[in-house]
Amino acid sequence: MVITKNYKQWKCLHYSWDSVNHFIEDFSWRPGVHSIRFQDMNLEVDIMLSGLQPDPSLVRLPVLFSGAISKRGTKAGPFFSGLKIASTFEFPMISIADPLLDSKPELSLGWYTGGTEDRLVEALSNLLGSVSACLNVELLLTGGSGGGFAALNLSRELADRASVFVWNPQTDIYNYGERHVKEYLRQVFSFAHATLDRSDWKVYCRPRTNRILATNVLVRDLLKFPKKLLYLQNRTDWHFDTHLRPLWKLSSNADLIAGLNAIDEDHVIAVHDFASGHDPLDPDLIGSVIKELAYGEKSLGDVFNQEWLLERERHYRPIARG
Repeated sequence: MVITKNYKQWKCLHYSWDSVNHFIEDFSWRPGVHSIRFQDMNLEVDIMLSGLQPDPSLVRLPVLFSGAISKRGTKAGPFFSGLKIASTFEFPMISIADPLLDSKPELSLGWYTGGTEDRLVEALSNLLGSVSACLNVELLLTGGSGGGFAALNLSRELADRASVFVWNPQTDIYNYGERHVKEYLRQVFSFAHATLDRSDWKVYCRPRTNRILATNVLVRDLLKFPKKLLYLQNRTDWHFDTHLRPLWKLSSNADLIAGLNAIDEDHVIAVHDFASGHDPLDPDLIGSVIKELAYGEKSLGDVFNQEWLLERERHYRPIARG
């Protein structure tokens, strides 16, 4: 199945650039979709610039990665997230579409790993690093669930050039829902149905895929890599034990508790009833946090503390499942 990208759905200007250098050399904040070619990687990345023109008061430029595309069916990309939040809360933002979803239309989630030959993570690191240097601003890598995985994965490359804000992210693709993972392995690595029907399919596939690209972010001290990190985790989400706990153990010897878990004043993990299970967070909560991180210079410990959690309890009570 081939689905042609539909740029008209975004009802904005569309710019095409034949290289990152071309994009950066002629850079100005032009709201709209920008398609950037990486000739040596046979890759095209679509990004959306939205919101206000960055000004000197901007401390961190939000960069948003999308999670799974709900009820994808025959929907055509590129897929961008966060545009309404950026407009409502009035901050500039770069939203990045996952090119894997354009080349593999059977997928609804690709975690921004790229394919076996396109070196997407390297391409995104080069692009975002160039934008950061051009604007002389730190990046704020942002996303939830699969988009949170992408933000954490890019933080390995960008390190202290970026801060991170994620909620309920995956940290190991193999430990996500089996149906999604097997479809990803079929589409990206061409594993046969018979291989994925084996009882030991994870044991067989994992070393073969990890020789090619990263399918997890379980790296020692990864939570300390970004300049600042705020990680929000729904307390009742199965990701708490399956995805957060293994990553936490690689960065801290302390117990992981419901409430605030601070590695230091600028690397904070909050486990709380932000929403039920793996439900997404309230958009107003996401927008207010991004706005604070984009323009605030205080340490995270000064802003996201016990009083902040109590305020969330009053204003963002999760809706119980029926």
